[in-house]
Amino acid sequence: MEPLLAVRQAILQNEGMDALAIENFLCLGKAARVATCFSVAACALERAGMLDKTDLAKERLMMQESKLAYARGHIDRALLILEPVDLNVGSVRQQWLSQSSSSAARGGAMRIKQYNFARRLLWATNWMVESGQCHGQHVVDRYKLALELQPGEKGHFALGQYMDFLLRSRAKEAQDEIAQVIGTDELARKYAVETLHCYAECLRVSSSTTFLVHT
Repeated sequence: MEPLLAVRQAILQNEGMDALAIENFLCLGKAARVATCFSVAACALERAGMLDKTDLAKERLMMQESKLAYARGHIDRALLILEPVDLNVGSVRQQWLSQSSSSAARGGAMRIKQYNFARRLLWATNWMVESGQCHGQHVVDRYKLALELQPGEKGHFALGQYMDFLLRSRAKEAQDEIAQVIGTDELARKYAVETLHCYAECLRVSSSTTFLVHT
């Protein structure tokens, strides 16, 4: 596969079609990853990395590389690609609010940048929760920031699942049924209300996750 990719790259570059070559390799990388052909995906993304790229193409390449690392079971590597340094939710929120309020930030480029950041934040938070690297209010704050920057079904569903997890954990700590804990524990009631609110918002946006909501 590597020689064939090299030939494809050479042909497209020779024709001055670097942008098409990058798009081609990114699409191939995604398709190969979904098909679990990880070595092919890695080769395609490596080829994409060799070419001159726009900021948007660099962003897409980073996302694809992180997803490939995750698909291979390397969650730590995937998180390192998405977040090389620890993220301070409060500071990041203020930064984005400041940028969004400026007149120069109202263009399409800034909206795309904000959308991509929110997607990265959502993926990283999901992976942190899955790997047990982070729990508690910090996770909730990360999900809420992602939703504030880019409201959407996946964000609402992810936060709903996490609030549901907190509710069930609260019931487990109390060694009681969820219904009983909700009736006697204020924090459990808060988790239950937020869980239902998140799922309701999720279904308001789309019904594609209806059958994933467990009761």
